[in-house]
Amino acid sequence: MRIQPRILLILVLVLSTAALDVKKVGDPIFDASANGYSYFGSCLATDGSVLAIGAPHDLVISDPNLDGSVSIYVPKGNSWSFLSKLHGSMDTQVNMGGFGTSVAISDEWLVVGVPNCAYTAPVGGCVTIYTRKDDTTFTLKQVLAATDDGPNKITRSFGYSVSIEGDTLVVGASTASVGDYTYLNLEQGEVYVYTYSRQLDSWGDQQILVATDGQQYDHFGTAIALSGNTLFIGAPGNQQSTGAVYVWTRTGSQWSQSACQKMSGEATRNAFGTSLSTDGTRLVVGAPTTNYDGAAYVYNHTGTGTGWVMERKLTGSHVSRGAGFGQSVLINDTNVFVGASSTTGLVTITATTGSVYRYVRGGNGRWDERTEIVATEASHGANAGLGYSLAIDERKGLVFCGADAWQDNQGSVYVADLNPKPHKPNGALSTMVSTGLLLIALALLL
Repeated sequence: MRIQPRILLILVLVLSTAALDVKKVGDPIFDASANGYSYFGSCLATDGSVLAIGAPHDLVISDPNLDGSVSIYVPKGNSWSFLSKLHGSMDTQVNMGGFGTSVAISDEWLVVGVPNCAYTAPVGGCVTIYTRKDDTTFTLKQVLAATDDGPNKITRSFGYSVSIEGDTLVVGASTASVGDYTYLNLEQGEVYVYTYSRQLDSWGDQQILVATDGQQYDHFGTAIALSGNTLFIGAPGNQQSTGAVYVWTRTGSQWSQSACQKMSGEATRNAFGTSLSTDGTRLVVGAPTTNYDGAAYVYNHTGTGTGWVMERKLTGSHVSRGAGFGQSVLINDTNVFVGASSTTGLVTITATTGSVYRYVRGGNGRWDERTEIVATEASHGANAGLGYSLAIDERKGLVFCGADAWQDNQGSVYVADLNPKPHKPNGALSTMVSTGLLLIALALLL
């Protein structure tokens, strides 16, 4: 018997509805000693052995000049236990430095961005680099700051974003002005690349990257993602906040902007390039103001030359208006996670608690929406902002979801275990599936 198109449509609708699983998480990690408006959880980094959580406005009561912290947690059984808190030092913290605005972990290194510190110039920004020993001791190794002179050294936000891989460290200075006093592009943005010399036992300048077609207020360097000899740089302010992502490649020790590799947003003011994540073969770009709700774009490397082509545009099926879908993105193997920190999602409340969507790669470039991570009603509080930041422990299948606005912006981090476990089907969902199957059976009899 030939199945009619309307029957296939019903089947598709039923199966796609049944596929979305709602993962509720509670009991978040939070810092009981943190003040309100510390924004604990605004950035995250983990390698499975330690979890670093940034709180860029956590005040130190004993010294009002110190602003911001990074809290270190280590796994303990099925939970994460607090180990220590880093605050930086006086020379990296003056003028409300924002210690912990960005954070990255790689091998023996922990890197913390302090974009408003006055290390070499008034609020020019700096980056603090720590070495770690046995995942228990973190020692300040070096402080980096932009050394180039000129009008851009003031308020350049050096350290707004950081990425580290092996002996390469990349630092974004998203509000650096480019040019001279005669012709100056305000807040165009720059990116600094450093390499570690094991002979000298220090990090040194390698190159300053500037977009070849950069304009004022591009905010080039807002987000960065490094993979081997390829570097992606987000400029969400480009072309009246349409946004763009630039691809740079390294040959030898020199980085160059790849020809014709400027990926742009679809319409004005969608902030394409606000967030980035790559696994080397695919790139995910967040555009949190696309059509007011937000979107994320998956790009695939063609395998030849430097070509990157769009594979899929992702949107959340239950996001509310102004959801911020794409505020954070994360790719890991066959999974893509997208944070929508300002949405109500499937939770039947009015507060914008936020959520995280998980997509699983299928065949022919298909990405299926599989899971929505939300906070339990008892734990979220009003306007938690879950999904503002993301990190993953690949070995354990744990996804860390920053909720920096939790409890009046004190902030917290939710942990979602996505390892498959037997569970009882949702009653309403089972009824929906049964009803759908009944409709299919009836249609086949017609």
